[in-house]
Amino acid sequence: MGHSGRNIHVWKTTEIDYLRVHASEGAGRISQDLGLTVAQVRKAAHRHRISLRTAGRRCGLILGQPRDLSLVNEMPAARDLVVSGRIKSSVIDARIQLESAPGVVELCPHCSQRPVTNSRSGLCRVCHRRALIQALQDELADLEVKKQQQVVWQRKSRLTRQLEQGGV
Repeated sequence: MGHSGRNIHVWKTTEIDYLRVHASEGAGRISQDLGLTVAQVRKAAHRHRISLRTAGRRCGLILGQPRDLSLVNEMPAARDLVVSGRIKSSVIDARIQLESAPGVVELCPHCSQRPVTNSRSGLCRVCHRRALIQALQDELADLEVKKQQQVVWQRKSRLTRQLEQGGV
């Protein structure tokens, strides 16, 4: 069974790798290099979750941007931060919800900057993760001290056995 009238192209892994590497050059350039149509390149990029946005281009929605918020018109500085990767759009969304929410929002007792998101610890996500990291570092330090203690005990035991057997 054939596909009548369709121009089907089976993508090779080398072509997909090429698409990933040269994605910032745009669909037109890639289509010329691979001898395919622009539509085929765009469809493959969409299928493999590859952005064909050229360098310096700022149009379109940012991944994770709230649909009811225009970062271009309402918050151009925030949009630049998101595009550059210095801040996540979810942080901006949470900040907007925090500022527009009616009533009092409970803030993190450690930083007093973000709302409480973890009900177990009563902290914001950042402070909760920092507390987890600190707990893991403490546990690691305890394990290292236990290891040193075992080495010293073992050394003491060997020396005691040697003394009991007749000398060092």
